[in-house]
Amino acid sequence: MTTLCDLFLLGQDVTSGDGGERWKTASEAVQRKAVERIGEKLPGLSPRLADVDAGLREMLDVSLQDVFVSAWSTWRELREYADETRHPREEQCTWTAKTITFSSEHHPKLELSFDGTPLTAVEFDVELALDIEDCELGIRGGRIHEMRLGKAVPHGSLKLGDTELLSCQAHPIALPGRLTFEGGIPIPR
Repeated sequence: MTTLCDLFLLGQDVTSGDGGERWKTASEAVQRKAVERIGEKLPGLSPRLADVDAGLREMLDVSLQDVFVSAWSTWRELREYADETRHPREEQCTWTAKTITFSSEHHPKLELSFDGTPLTAVEFDVELALDIEDCELGIRGGRIHEMRLGKAVPHGSLKLGDTELLSCQAHPIALPGRLTFEGGIPIPR
């Protein structure tokens, strides 16, 4: 499944946050900006680009499916399906949206160390939005059991403090036609 790493480090149409410089890869832009910003935060420390890249990739290894699940827990439109008086447990329902936007914020941390000694954690701010076309949720017993999707256009930003490391709008990505969730994802009441 697609991850936040795919969006930010392998995205297309990439510009850096400070003047619209174009980069061959988002990874290169993020590495350089992060190294500069970390150097400002910790004078005298100059992390290697490869270490920053590895840390960022690990930090952003979050499945977009997990982002979807997190977003659903806040949607009021879905709450009626958790009400057994309106939708009995055995009833199979389909919730459909032609176009919908998932938005989320994440605050992952990159742990820095020098010669094996921990120094500090650097917190990043990730803002993500996915504009999704043709979304259908299969719901039964107050739980989402499957999701059918068309395509998504992801966009977002990655910041370190006040410094925008990257903003991107990737080309539309084809999402897997159907995802099933064993046991279902509960819809909050």
